[in-house]
Amino acid sequence: MSFVAIIISGLNAILGWLLRTIVIKFVFFTALFVLASEAISYLSNAGIFPDGSSISTALQSLSPSVWWGLDLFAFDIGFPMILSAFTLRWIIKFMRGM
Repeated sequence: MSFVAIIISGLNAILGWLLRTIVIKFVFFTALFVLASEAISYLSNAGIFPDGSSISTALQSLSPSVWWGLDLFAFDIGFPMILSAFTLRWIIKFMRGM
């Protein structure tokens, strides 16, 4: 086997890996991003999400003891962290199946 054949075989293996992993995942995540952004845009235009005044009214109705509990458990930091972890867990689980 010549040296050129070995190099071509190695390049073929690298190219196959690139196509199987990187390109496919790039296309998948791009489609997922576009789908999610369009779905959010559609839902916000349909009036499904609450507006700022209703959220403000809902938060003002919480009692001081509830606010104390939320501050104690750092809800403003912990909730987005847990939500991101669950989303990342779902993505990893889904990508293992591909």
